[in-house]
Amino acid sequence: IAEELYKRGHRATFFLVGNNIKENRYGALQRAEELWHELWNHSFSHANFSKLSLEQAKEQLEKTERSIKSAGVKPAPYFRWSYWKFFSNKELFDAYMKWMGYEEVFWTIDTRDWSKSTTKKDLIKCLENVKPWDVILIHERAYTKDKTIPTIDSVLKSKWLISVPYYKK
Repeated sequence: IAEELYKRGHRATFFLVGNNIKENRYGALQRAEELWHELWNHSFSHANFSKLSLEQAKEQLEKTERSIKSAGVKPAPYFRWSYWKFFSNKELFDAYMKWMGYEEVFWTIDTRDWSKSTTKKDLIKCLENVKPWDVILIHERAYTKDKTIPTIDSVLKSKWLISVPYYKK
């Protein structure tokens, strides 16, 4: 996915699930970083944080950061919640994230590409109102490279837009 985005002139932010970071993927993550993509934290097990204790929530963040570092890439201080399910005491976890130097990030457009039934027409429909500073959510699936990325590329270019890694305004 990183190579395909780069080939099309796009840069992206990848929110990594820590338990998916295995030694056989270290090279791909290092290459993504070389291509100026960003690699950020998305929890260790794609957990539903509303069901976790504070210690479990902290562990999700810290284990993923360690996994990213073990791949030989630099983790950035940003975090995206799984399922938009927040820790039950969000203020407490927000204080912890601030202490760790993290900020939370949200997406504005969900392509729903995680669903195998999502069609090219569905992707175009969800992107019809895309504008500068939108954060487009896509997932790493077998069909992402062949279906999702070409469609997003086409829509963005038709609107004279490019993708860049997430930037906090």
